[in-house]
Amino acid sequence: MNLPNLEFLSQYKAILASESDDLTRNQLTKFGESHDISINQRLEKSYFSLVSKLDNPPKNMNVLYAHPFILNLLKSSPATRERELRKLVEAFSVFVRTAGTKNTPLHQDVRRNYAENLIALSTDIPTKNPEKWVATLKERLDTKKDQ
Repeated sequence: MNLPNLEFLSQYKAILASESDDLTRNQLTKFGESHDISINQRLEKSYFSLVSKLDNPPKNMNVLYAHPFILNLLKSSPATRERELRKLVEAFSVFVRTAGTKNTPLHQDVRRNYAENLIALSTDIPTKNPEKWVATLKERLDTKKDQ
């Protein structure tokens, strides 16, 4: 076995991982900037966790809905009205279809399914109160995960 080749492969793998992290970070930063959201370390960590799940989908897709990122995103948003929060969920649903680092048909289906369900769960929440709206969305996401 040729050890220098193993070292080269190890270095190449580290470069690819770094590029993947940079891509993920840039995706989130651009989304945050376009929606006046300050990306803090907690939100970034949560996003990386979501992308990891989207890139390596769980057997039970409903587990994705309980992921805290969307709620963390809403909390980080300067939006103060239910309508603005709903539009942020819609914008994120469009964005998440192209997020992540893997782009196979399976990964596209996972992201599309996740996005469509986010939209469905966030529509027709019968309140204009932003706190109650977020609480209802959280309840729907938690219920979806248990199905």
